[in-house]
Amino acid sequence: MRIPGWEDRLIAVIEAYRKRAFAWGQADCLLLASDAVKAVRGDDPAAPYRSTYADERGAARVLLSLNARTAPELLAHLFPGLPLAAAKRGDLAVIREPSAEDPFGAIGIVLGESVAGYGADGLQFVSRLDCTRAFEVG
Repeated sequence: MRIPGWEDRLIAVIEAYRKRAFAWGQADCLLLASDAVKAVRGDDPAAPYRSTYADERGAARVLLSLNARTAPELLAHLFPGLPLAAAKRGDLAVIREPSAEDPFGAIGIVLGESVAGYGADGLQFVSRLDCTRAFEVG
């Protein structure tokens, strides 16, 4: 269920991540997605593991503790899937499926026709049409 004022809180999350440098466990794609969920619904799915990892290996341990090996797999455990065309502002999307070059994959926040993702180069925007899957936040 989306809570009143979620749109403004979601904008604030995007603006905050625009100004942050990537840091595992502090500002990464998992935490961007969790902060978006918190803005939209009020609950924080990352609360149990915030600040518990500081590198890629630690992120992998957190994912495994949540019965996932990748960021998209974690979303699939936590949120119902939906067709990309049905995804609305505040939902989550898979920007890039895991690969040998990127074992975690990339996830982001649907903002309409674009999706905001976060990685080593900071906040980036891609077309929703370039994403592979979507998940309903509320």
